[in-house]
Amino acid sequence: MDDEYSCCQGSPCSKRRQNSVYIPHRTFEFSSDLFGGFQAYIDIRRESTIGDIVSSAVSQLCQSFQRLRLMELVSRVRKAKFHIHDVKMADILVSPVEKVYYICDHC
Repeated sequence: MDDEYSCCQGSPCSKRRQNSVYIPHRTFEFSSDLFGGFQAYIDIRRESTIGDIVSSAVSQLCQSFQRLRLMELVSRVRKAKFHIHDVKMADILVSPVEKVYYICDHC
């Protein structure tokens, strides 16, 4: 096992690289007073726009709260206006897998 990428064994992000294979997942972390720190792992091949990425991340956040039956938090997620600042889809597509992008709701 390659120690350089052993930090996330078993996580959905699969940061391990084998034979320079392209890894399509990127990490998107919520930067928010209430939801800050939650990380969504998004397969960027399935998303066409930044808005699609935000929607997928919000969906993961809601699903996590629903599994825990935290319906008030689901309601608050649905009311929030999430967005990603100063990044283009093309930048995300060619970014290193280790890069974390932040989704905020406080602007």
